[in-house]
Amino acid sequence: MKSKKLAGVLLLSLIIAYFLRSHELKKEVYLLETAGSILQLNLEIAKNISDIKKGLSKREYLAKNDGMLFVFSKPKMLRFWMKDTAIPLDLLYLDKNMVVQEIHPHLKPYSEKIIESRHPYSYALEMNTGFAEYHNIQIGDKLSKINN
Repeated sequence: MKSKKLAGVLLLSLIIAYFLRSHELKKEVYLLETAGSILQLNLEIAKNISDIKKGLSKREYLAKNDGMLFVFSKPKMLRFWMKDTAIPLDLLYLDKNMVVQEIHPHLKPYSEKIIESRHPYSYALEMNTGFAEYHNIQIGDKLSKINN
């Protein structure tokens, strides 16, 4: 009887682990070219509506060069907030060519203030707070995907 319970617990654990892993966002490596350097970033890619809505909410930690890239099928006015986000972030809006067009630094955790783009964009990038300032990110800097 104990072995059946153990086997059941083990099977349930494997199913849960598979389910959680299958719902992780894909990570891809990107380069951000600035006037002074080229930064390698490990970005989770949010493309579908549920991943975009969830974003980095309910996260407790974000590694130094990790972030999230939000990908929209066509340029649109973007609206982000920090309502359920515990990590302070920098938010960058990028055009269809992945060129930085707007920088919104030091967003406060749990804030319900809407950060609306001034123009329609195809991408948004969230990184740890201070990222843009520390790396002197400027309008016109370009993000590009490393071909794997």
